[in-house]
Amino acid sequence: MIARTFVDSNILIYAHNADAGSKQQRAADRLTELWKSGTGLLSTQVLQEFYVNVTRKIGSPLSAGAARELAGRGARLRRLDRIRHHGGNDRPRLGDW
Repeated sequence: MIARTFVDSNILIYAHNADAGSKQQRAADRLTELWKSGTGLLSTQVLQEFYVNVTRKIGSPLSAGAARELAGRGARLRRLDRIRHHGGNDRPRLGDW
């Protein structure tokens, strides 16, 4: 059995926060590992929290368009993953972040 990892919004935020220092690289590396292994899990709430925080609450916010694109990738991949890999159940996986 493959162990799955739920990705908290903080990991996504750190990975895209230019002011996060070493946390940015660690978060980006972890997301890459999860993407390559196909074991990361996302929720709609995490994507919403990511969008709000990276556009409003970090030192160097992303533009609304850039944040929307990143969150949209996660949302599209969640739908595809449910259909292709889980036979319709609601356990999404992390996509190409």
